[in-house]
Amino acid sequence: MNISTGLVKKEQLLNEIERLETDNNYLSHQINALDTDLNRKRKTNQSLVEQLQESRSSFADPASEKKFLENNIDFLENEKKQLNKEYHSLKTRLDKNFIAIDSLLNDLGFIKGEIGTLVEQVGILEEQIPVKLRDAENLDDKITKTCTDAMNALYNNMKKIENKAKLSFYKNTKESEFIRSSVKN
Repeated sequence: MNISTGLVKKEQLLNEIERLETDNNYLSHQINALDTDLNRKRKTNQSLVEQLQESRSSFADPASEKKFLENNIDFLENEKKQLNKEYHSLKTRLDKNFIAIDSLLNDLGFIKGEIGTLVEQVGILEEQIPVKLRDAENLDDKITKTCTDAMNALYNNMKKIENKAKLSFYKNTKESEFIRSSVKN
């Protein structure tokens, strides 16, 4: 994994975490609102029950009073069931978001470790660059010196051979002239 890919992945993970945290805040507010609504309805139910008990004595027909209370109880039970369903649905979504955030944090930790390893490796390579450069310069100097010495030795050897060849030529020429002059005389 290279550093840029790791940074892109980290950016994506951070964006996903931010989105999930926003969802979690929204779900938390909805749960609080549902709890508040449930408490309000419980208080309403309690007050209706108290009203029922107070009005029992005043109602002439206990059957109609009973029917009224049963209707109120049924209504409140239905409201309670609906609120519980919404509460459990929101709680399930919130749990899933927490699991996703945990997974993203684990991935983020892994990527952070990988980036740290890559940074260390880059640091080690950066430390080795001056040594490698110095070694290359030393090798270049040695090669240059060796080539120069070899070229100078070759030049000197060629000069010696040239001088020997000239000397041999002049000697041979002198001997030939001597032999020619002796043959003529």
